[in-house]
Amino acid sequence: MSNRQLVSFAVMLISPLLASNVLADAHGSPEPQVQPAASTHKSSVNVAEQATDPSAVLTQLGFFYWTDNEKDTDQSTETFLFQPVLPLSKNNVLRPALPVVQTNGLFSNETGIGDLFLLDIFLFQTTNATWGIGPVASLPVASKDEFGTGKTSIGPAAMYMYKGVPKNLFGILGYNETSVGGDSDRDDVNVFSFQPIWVTHFNWGYIGWTDQVASIDWENDNEYSIPVGLRFGKVFKGKTPLNLAIQPYYTFNDVDDDVYGIKISATFIKPGWLNW
Repeated sequence: MSNRQLVSFAVMLISPLLASNVLADAHGSPEPQVQPAASTHKSSVNVAEQATDPSAVLTQLGFFYWTDNEKDTDQSTETFLFQPVLPLSKNNVLRPALPVVQTNGLFSNETGIGDLFLLDIFLFQTTNATWGIGPVASLPVASKDEFGTGKTSIGPAAMYMYKGVPKNLFGILGYNETSVGGDSDRDDVNVFSFQPIWVTHFNWGYIGWTDQVASIDWENDNEYSIPVGLRFGKVFKGKTPLNLAIQPYYTFNDVDDDVYGIKISATFIKPGWLNW
């Protein structure tokens, strides 16, 4: 593992501890301990709060659609993503993701599937918080070169969620992927990706930071991609709760054109599935 990757992983592990101390000082004495991961999906915790918590051990079937429109050209990309959340045990959650991508330009339109992404997180509880570590992998199953890296990539992942403020969630998810095999004619992969997490719940629904992922490409002169935006959503309760959200966003890129777009998501929650 390179020095840059070690720095990335150290930041992921140290930042949550600092954030926990800051938030505890800002809000006085800590709240009572949260429910353990093993019983999260069985507890009386509000379904809406669980549905917006990446560390919840809760079976979910997520469907996402978003557009990336380049600011200074007529090029655009549409992405449809299926991403379930699958509890493998009482404290282990697998998040696979497989995108279908369509590009729209002046001279050509292309459609195909992208690489398969796998995130496997093992969760641990502390007072008012959940943190997790695990592996991440990307498998080169893309149907066309432009929709994937052509490389098999693996790396470490870390997550931290602070839950000491009622009806609020603060956290970060980060991982670093490094290529270990694949097409020798394709560029190597060494990318650090991270997602700041903030969600606040109201009677009408919730508001939160965009769930688009920021990245730094160590392999290509530290090129960065930083999305900003807000997510507005509501969880509709019932036998199969449904989490609907919409989020406008703008992504700053230091090499390619900046992009903007809208992301829409529909996530079905199945509390009785994979009930460990």
